[in-house]
Amino acid sequence: MGDELDNDFHSMSKLADERELIPTGLTPRKFAPCHFYHLAEPANWPLIRRHGLLSTERLLDLAKVPQKKRAAILFQHRPESVVLANGVIIRDQKPMPPLLLARALPTDVSPSEWYRFLNRFVFLWSNRERVERHLGACGRPQILLAFDAPHLLDKLGDRIYLSPINSGNARRRPALRSTLTFVPYREWVKSGWRAIDGESRRRTGAPAEILVEGNLTLEPFLLAAGTVRHGSAASFEAELSRSQLRRGKEKRELAQPRDRPG
Repeated sequence: MGDELDNDFHSMSKLADERELIPTGLTPRKFAPCHFYHLAEPANWPLIRRHGLLSTERLLDLAKVPQKKRAAILFQHRPESVVLANGVIIRDQKPMPPLLLARALPTDVSPSEWYRFLNRFVFLWSNRERVERHLGACGRPQILLAFDAPHLLDKLGDRIYLSPINSGNARRRPALRSTLTFVPYREWVKSGWRAIDGESRRRTGAPAEILVEGNLTLEPFLLAAGTVRHGSAASFEAELSRSQLRRGKEKRELAQPRDRPG
């Protein structure tokens, strides 16, 4: 597994379009990160290679999970990870037990409805700091996938939603949330975040999560994939950035006119 993923890191980097790096940062009405990230269980890697990233709903479809068990997974809290018959692992939802979650939801939305809603999406992190937090919470090695953020927003913008919060965490002092929390990318570019129950939020605050409804194919968006542990995501990103910079430099050199012999 390790050698295969190390090879993937270098070979998949070559799949990216040879574009110049777009400066990371947030300006009014513009969201321009270089990378989006997803952490996956190593056991899920073979399926991800074949089918891309799938929402919980799509994973159950693929595994042909019986209706009764399917409803339980989609509508109920998962205190522990669930292993499907095909060996795929669906993550637990320990950070959002029903009693804590209910305090962060509108009175007309039940925790079970929220669980069902989240199970429709593939979730990506918007920055490496959130990846590190997730790795720390996992406490075990994970597969880190890095996606070409500008390309993803350009090609799939109509299917992408942004969230200002970690929608899967309801511990401590959880932020209020509802379906309005997830703003379509193109709407967010024009209008920013929506108010929820009168709660104001800085209109151009950076997104925490990127959501894609249903599924996300690896090609042509995946830049790299590799095994990481808590504290190692920085070196992963550094290698990815160096690879992109090298490709950008090569592209510029090829574009420059050369002196011809007289």
